[in-house]
Amino acid sequence: MPNLMSKWKNLAILRLVGTFQMQEILAQINIHCKNFIGLGILGAYIEQGQASTIVTLLPNIKQLILRHASHEKENLVMILQGCKELKYFDVRDCIGFDEGDDEILKLASHIQTFKPEGSMLYDYYYDYSPILINEYQVKGKFSFTAIVKTLVKHSVTTAVYVSLPDSGFCDEEVLFYIADQ
Repeated sequence: MPNLMSKWKNLAILRLVGTFQMQEILAQINIHCKNFIGLGILGAYIEQGQASTIVTLLPNIKQLILRHASHEKENLVMILQGCKELKYFDVRDCIGFDEGDDEILKLASHIQTFKPEGSMLYDYYYDYSPILINEYQVKGKFSFTAIVKTLVKHSVTTAVYVSLPDSGFCDEEVLFYIADQ
C-alpha cells in the first residue's frame, strides 16, 4: 500500500484497519498527498510509536478517528499536544482513558468536535484474571491453521488470548498465551 501513495496525490482521507505499515503509509502521504486532511484507524492498539508517527508526519491533520482503539493516556495526550489543527477528533469507545478525564478535556477544548463518549480507563467487562499455564512460540510464516495445530499439538483446550500481528501473516515471533479461567 505505501507504494500507491505516490499515485494518489489528491487523497484527502484514509481509513486503515489496524496499524500494519502505518509509519510507511503516513510517510508517503506526508510526501505525496498535499490535500490530506483525515485519518481513521478503527479498533487498533495505538502505541507510543504510532502516536509519535501521527504527530510527526501529520501535524496539520484536521480529522482523526481512533474509535474503538486501545491506547495509553500519554499517547492520546501526545496527539492532542502535537496535532494543533484538529477540528474533528473521534475517540469514542476507547480503552486507556476516561471520557470525563479533565486533562484530556482541557487539551481537547480547542477542537471543534471532540467525541470521547464511552471511553474508559479500563474495560471491566472483560476483566477475568487468567492463570497463565504455558506460553508457546511459533517462528516463521504462520496462519490461523498453524496456530490451531500448535494448540492441538500441546493438548491445549482453552485459548484465552492469542497475540497476532495486524497482518495475519508475518515472519516475526508470535506468543500464544494459554490460560485457564
